[in-house]
Amino acid sequence: MFISIKTVLKKIQGFFLLLRPANILTAVSDVWAGFAISGAIISNHHVMNILAYPGNLLFLTLSGATLCAGSMVLGDYFDLYLDSIDHPEKPLPQGIFTGKFAAITGFIFLFLGIFFAFLTGPVCGFISVVITILSLFYNVYGRYHSLIGPINLGLVRGAHLLLGISLIPSAIGFNFAVIFIPIVYIAAITSISRFEFSGISRLAIQLTGWLYLFVILYLLAIAVINHNFWKTLPFIAFLFIQIFVPITQAFKEPNNKTLEKTVNEGFVSLIILNACLAVCFEGFLMGLIIISLLPISKLLSRYYPII
Repeated sequence: MFISIKTVLKKIQGFFLLLRPANILTAVSDVWAGFAISGAIISNHHVMNILAYPGNLLFLTLSGATLCAGSMVLGDYFDLYLDSIDHPEKPLPQGIFTGKFAAITGFIFLFLGIFFAFLTGPVCGFISVVITILSLFYNVYGRYHSLIGPINLGLVRGAHLLLGISLIPSAIGFNFAVIFIPIVYIAAITSISRFEFSGISRLAIQLTGWLYLFVILYLLAIAVINHNFWKTLPFIAFLFIQIFVPITQAFKEPNNKTLEKTVNEGFVSLIILNACLAVCFEGFLMGLIIISLLPISKLLSRYYPII
């Protein structure tokens, strides 16, 4: 059967809408930040190990990207009924793809994420399984719960950071507490994203602002402890501006438009947060590498939704 070019292009566009490529890049930045935190760059011994297995970081990057993609696609599958009412413009309600296709595709991506992680090592593989379980729980149950949902998604992104750290398994224990930064940060964004649908509250927006401030102070403390304060300060200042300008606007004018902008900027700025972590632990260069993902993610977010 002949398929028109227009139909093919529509399906390609629909597929990217399912994947949320801008969000996938934030997951990649999680892994890269974890790599920096692990100490693999500044330890000669570990650098030699990585040079001996040059595919390790690549496999973990692919793992983080495919795990995120799988979660995004399955999110649309489980939300098909609600989206058919609230968001009929999405690929599944439009009929560009069937729910069965989305379910199969989502699980394929999740299995690929686990496969790539196990190619790196058993610890990485175990963490990828944990990410998969947390992602499935979020899509099936957590996303519909006002309290559990934000914490659940925060745990997913914290585990992505841990996935990068697990490249050097011995570094996990010493650096485990750092995963609370993305947990708090993502929980704050996820909470404010719910206000758009459940009624807008200045008090709730203010709470999100306080959570953001906690993250900023936590980053500053780590930078001081690791003697990288002045290197990290420009990145933290950039993060502060990127997240507090839109949330201040949302507080002054609480409506769906300002909240949507706050959520989008918050998710994209996860790349800046990860750059801050990289500079805190490793130094300036890795932070610049991670933050180079920001303009690409921002560009993609103009055409494809973040969440």
